[in-house]
Amino acid sequence: MNQKLMKAHLKKILRPENKLVPLVIIGLIVIVIFVSIFKKGNGGSDVVEVKRGSVVQQIIVTGKTKPAEVINLAFEKSGKVSYVNLKVSDKVKAGEVVVKLETSELEANLLETEANLETQEVKLDEIKKGSRPEEIEIQEAKLANTKSNLEDSRKNLVDKITDAYVKADDATRNKTDQLFSGGDSASPQLTFPVANTEVESKIEWGRFMVGRSLNAWSVGITSLNSESDLAANTKTAKDNLSLVKTLLEDAGVALSSVSPSQNLSQSTLDSYKTDISTARVNVSTAINNLTTAEEKLKTAESNVSIAEKELALKRSGSTLEQIKYQEAQIKQAEAKVLAVRAQIGKNILRSPINGLITKQDAKPGEIVAPNITLVSIMSENDLEIEVNISEINIENISLGNPVKITFDALMEETFSGQVSEIDPAETIINGVVNFKTKITLLNPNPKLKSGLTANLEIETFRKDNVLVLPKFALIEEGGSIFVNKLINGKTEKTPVIVGLKSRDGSVEILSGVDEGNSVIVAN
Repeated sequence: MNQKLMKAHLKKILRPENKLVPLVIIGLIVIVIFVSIFKKGNGGSDVVEVKRGSVVQQIIVTGKTKPAEVINLAFEKSGKVSYVNLKVSDKVKAGEVVVKLETSELEANLLETEANLETQEVKLDEIKKGSRPEEIEIQEAKLANTKSNLEDSRKNLVDKITDAYVKADDATRNKTDQLFSGGDSASPQLTFPVANTEVESKIEWGRFMVGRSLNAWSVGITSLNSESDLAANTKTAKDNLSLVKTLLEDAGVALSSVSPSQNLSQSTLDSYKTDISTARVNVSTAINNLTTAEEKLKTAESNVSIAEKELALKRSGSTLEQIKYQEAQIKQAEAKVLAVRAQIGKNILRSPINGLITKQDAKPGEIVAPNITLVSIMSENDLEIEVNISEINIENISLGNPVKITFDALMEETFSGQVSEIDPAETIINGVVNFKTKITLLNPNPKLKSGLTANLEIETFRKDNVLVLPKFALIEEGGSIFVNKLINGKTEKTPVIVGLKSRDGSVEILSGVDEGNSVIVAN
């Protein structure tokens, strides 16, 4: 067995928890006494030289390897398992799908939102390119059509104004004038008596006003065409129709109160009533037709205005505001796509690390509950060592302290590490205060597994290039420390001041000797 292997076995035996330690120590004492007797038998003394070297303080502890990361995966909401990729002990790569829930409805939504995004992007391209000549031609044709409709609407309104005059004139001079004598004169008179003289006077005055209005209206009608001021002519027509309508209503009231007489037979009275009723219907129809034609004209005028603006926009190209608006539409569509993708992502469990599956409880077709761990993953080769440091030693431990590591399972190999984490809260073990500390391996090995026992030498302090003597070269007397310094062949007892002490027996010498001095070690 080589020295390294023997040293590893010895460390294992000398662990504090090993019950063989007392027997080993007794054995070592016997060996030291034997060697001492053997040397005395040769009658000599050892001489050591003061040299420069390193003095290291260490804490010796044991710990266990464990995965640096253990990830537990669960879904945020319930769903039906549609796909299970890996089983326990399988290797998994970061980003690889482990379990998937049913997402067909969400995937359909995703296609719809992606299609909408493409549509908005195409619109932006079209806006940036501007209108094609064909589009401008179409808009020009649309404008021409609206102008043609406008001209037709103006002509239609002219026809309705003319028709209104005809119906008003017929209602007055043909239908109503049967009741009057001198209807077109300055003082028309009813041909039959009316009991209410006030109504009689109102009707006769109304006939006079209508006659004067019709005379004035007839002058405008003769020169009326589609280029005329149709708004003013429409107002005139409505005003005149209103006068005629009132006259007819009053005449109807008067006739309803008249009884047949020697001068007014029943048949004549009935004829009057029929004619007045017909005239009232004709005038109401004229008013309605006039209103409809006027509205059509306004609509046609509005259509022309819209078409002109649209053509102007086509010719001028896209504005910055239009481009910005469409860009905003694209961002909104992109947000919807991302939202659906995020929803789909919440239905898929992916491994965040490279590692091994240690738990897999998902089964295809099963309905899973939210926030229940289905899959556990541990890091495959990224191991760390967890060790408990007593409260006596914890003050000497700092983050970054180098650590020399050996394993019982790999006794011939030595590993390097460093202190990476110290738990600020205590851990009570068998009534003793300890602090959980993590050691990071700097040279991991695929042979290492979780749960291995690790032997650690934590370097807490180090001094290099200092004067060093072995501990056995020092003499302690009366609270002081001396060495037997060899000067010119003679031994001189010399006081020294010591500094740092190593577990291997090396002691830093601060003063009292110089580099190269010889020190006698009595056997």
